[in-house]
Amino acid sequence: MPNCSLLGCSGRSGKRFPEDPELREKWLEKINRTDFEPTPNALVCYKHFRTSDFVPDTENKDKSGRKRKKKRLKPTAIPSYFLSPTEDPLQGNLSRGIDNKTVRR
Repeated sequence: MPNCSLLGCSGRSGKRFPEDPELREKWLEKINRTDFEPTPNALVCYKHFRTSDFVPDTENKDKSGRKRKKKRLKPTAIPSYFLSPTEDPLQGNLSRGIDNKTVRR
């Protein structure tokens, strides 16, 4: 399983880069890595997204209407937390209301 594409982050559970060229470009701007071209498996881990970027629990259901255990990102989500290797990525989850049991790594 690939690691997070942000420098200094070793997260392994996240969202792959979007295929939509416009949204993909926004992600690339946010992660700010020169000459970085994401592979098909490249991802940004969940700790780099805001709580508001996730589908609300009331809507996070599978096709059968059952509540999903794993949080899902909204299709328009853009990474915004801990984008610099000088910030501590481990402190963000609990302060934003996302616990380590909910966001699988």
